[in-house]
This record gives sequence, C-alpha cells and structure tokens, in this order.
Amino acid sequence: ILRNGKPVKNLNIDWRISSEASRKVIRVVSLFSTAGLKPGDYQVIETVPLGTMQPPKRLLGSFSLLAPHLP
Repeated sequence: ILRNGKPVKNLNIDWRISSEASRKVIRVVSLFSTAGLKPGDYQVIETVPLGTMQPPKRLLGSFSLLAPHLP
C-alpha cells in the first residue's frame, strides 16, 4: 500500500471472484486488513520480482480510509 507515493504496508490479499454468466459480468473483490493505517487516501500496487520481464509494479486500485465515527 502506498500513501502520498510512499510505501506504508505490505498486504496479504484474499481474492474473491464470482461470475454472473447471464449478465456477462465477473466481480473481483479483494479483502485485506487496514489495521494500523491512518485515515487518508491510499493506492494498492502489485509488485513483480525483478528479472521476470514484467513491469515492476501495477496499480490494482485505490481507496480512502475514513476516520471512525465516535458517538
């Protein structure tokens, strides 16, 4: 995970894939822990080992983590 272009945490992502053949749709959902992250905007990138002839990183998505609502 990157915040302001700087790495803040490595993730183990649990991918869930489901399909709806009738609508020709595939949904890909990723589940990961945001524990220890401060509220803000983040980018999730995938890194690829050097020497694999692939781009070194690829954007998977981004999210905004909101502060918890306290009563």
